[in-house]
Amino acid sequence: MKHVLLMVLLFGSFTVFAQRTGIVKGHIGDAAANGEALLFADVHVKGTDAATQTNFNGNFELLAVPTGKQVLEVTFLGYEPLEVEVEVLADNTVRIDTNMNPEQLRLKDLGIATVTASETTMKPPVTEEQED
Repeated sequence: MKHVLLMVLLFGSFTVFAQRTGIVKGHIGDAAANGEALLFADVHVKGTDAATQTNFNGNFELLAVPTGKQVLEVTFLGYEPLEVEVEVLADNTVRIDTNMNPEQLRLKDLGIATVTASETTMKPPVTEEQED
């Protein structure tokens, strides 16, 4: 019985070590501003829980990214979402430097509303003073 238990533990540990991961590092910049750093852009590995944000220099680092072809989703308010395909190798670091494009403002989606005040709301309030 002890030998069976030992064999199960040994084979179980091999499957844990077989699940290798890699690291993805990079820089996210603004395409309209010659690659100027985008601070706090969200970087996420599609289909996993691996996610991070860029730092003050626009750099990011994702640890324990599953090996194989992965898709990085990069989002930042006011910019077009970006997807970048990477090949992650076990125990290696992949570097991705890319720029995001600002979203185009669509004026047809904007509306203008006007509000007018009536004369009654424009008059000062009437107050009565009481004498003692």
